[in-house]
Amino acid sequence: MSMTTTTSTAILAGVPYLEHFPEQGGPAERIHLTKFPFTIGRSKTADHTVYSNKVSKEHASIVRIGHRFVVRDMQSTNGTFVNGNRTNEQFLVDGDIIHVAHKEFCFRYQPT
Repeated sequence: MSMTTTTSTAILAGVPYLEHFPEQGGPAERIHLTKFPFTIGRSKTADHTVYSNKVSKEHASIVRIGHRFVVRDMQSTNGTFVNGNRTNEQFLVDGDIIHVAHKEFCFRYQPT
């Protein structure tokens, strides 16, 4: 079970989130990033669990550095990508597309 609150409508002012489509053709969902580091992976202990054998148990994390955010690959098998480029670590800006293996997320952040 994911430890984060997932919602399709609520926006928390100044709180970054990942937007994704859990089901093809379904509505977008938002995963609010309320703790750091925020981990994504197949493990049930990840902050956001992705149920896919293409995703590593501990695949990627998002950390906060001051007022900025960084995505870090956690030595995953199938890689972490930002805007189509494989990365080990990269600063994020609003609108960046993150791929964790084959799962796509859009990083959103509008500081208050």
